[in-house]
Amino acid sequence: MMNLWSKMAKKLMLNFGCGNIQKKGYINIDLHKIPGVDMVLDMEKYPYPFKDNSADKIACESVLQFLDDVGKTMEEFHRILKPGGVLFVHVPHFTSKNTWKNPYQKRGFSYNTLDFFQKPKYYYTDWKFTKIKRKLVFGKKYAFWNWIIEPIANLFPILYEDSPLRIFPALRIEVWLWK
Repeated sequence: MMNLWSKMAKKLMLNFGCGNIQKKGYINIDLHKIPGVDMVLDMEKYPYPFKDNSADKIACESVLQFLDDVGKTMEEFHRILKPGGVLFVHVPHFTSKNTWKNPYQKRGFSYNTLDFFQKPKYYYTDWKFTKIKRKLVFGKKYAFWNWIIEPIANLFPILYEDSPLRIFPALRIEVWLWK
């Protein structure tokens, strides 16, 4: 527990749903108490135990697809982040086989899914992130053509998603959102 408080004394950086991949300098948060987890938290129980405008950075990698209420989770992240703070998420792209092989995953995401939480695009919430940056990531380990497809898909993401180019599946979408 001392490690947790020493991390909080510096910039507050939170790593939600860390599992076995903990980040140095972050408070590593997971549903299960496994080695390296600083805080056990059920992300489907709101509000999260952090003050408003307290976090400098939040990471949430490969977690949102498991949650029932993505909107409420994003609202909590927005509440916790300081103005100018950044949220990094990565989620499975809907074309990825990894999206559908895990029976606990509830959804895949498109390139524009998280736009619903950005100013001034949509009216669904009274809170918004100010800026968004994102990229499609392809598995390059086993498919050499993905070295070519990834930069093209990121130049023309809507064309990629709305055309037969989808036969080359993206693994995930990496998204940065600023408050």
